[in-house]
Amino acid sequence: MANDVSSLLVGEQIPIAILDRNLRIRRFTPIAEKVLNLIPGDVGRPFTDIVSNLVVADWGQLSSEVLDHLRTVEREVQDRQGRWYALRMRPYRTRDNQIDGLLMPCGIAWWSNLGEQPARGRRSVSFLLTSG
Repeated sequence: MANDVSSLLVGEQIPIAILDRNLRIRRFTPIAEKVLNLIPGDVGRPFTDIVSNLVVADWGQLSSEVLDHLRTVEREVQDRQGRWYALRMRPYRTRDNQIDGLLMPCGIAWWSNLGEQPARGRRSVSFLLTSG
C-alpha cells in the first residue's frame, strides 16, 4: 500500500505538501517543488521558513485555523507569475484517526488559463482537485 501511495504522489501532477503538527515539511510531490518553491533538503524544515511561490501572507494563521479547529481551509491564491491556484489545507489524519499535521493540496484553478480573476466565495466549482 505504501508503494501505491508513493507512486500516486509521484505520478500525478498535483502539488501536495504534507506537514507535521509543528508545520515541518514531511513530504511533497515533485510538482510541489515548483509551485511551493521547495527542494528535497527542505524536508524537516518549518514550512513557514520557506519563501513560497504562492502569494499567501498568512500561512501560519491558516495552519493554526486548520489544526486548532480541525477544519478545512480553502483559499484562491496566485503564484508570483499570476497563475491562480485553489489552495486547500486540511488536517492530516492517521489510520487510527489521530491528527498528525496537515495536508496541503493545490489545484490549478479552472479560470487560470482563461485570464480571469476568481469570484470570491465560489467554492463548489473552484477546485479541480477534490478531497474528502
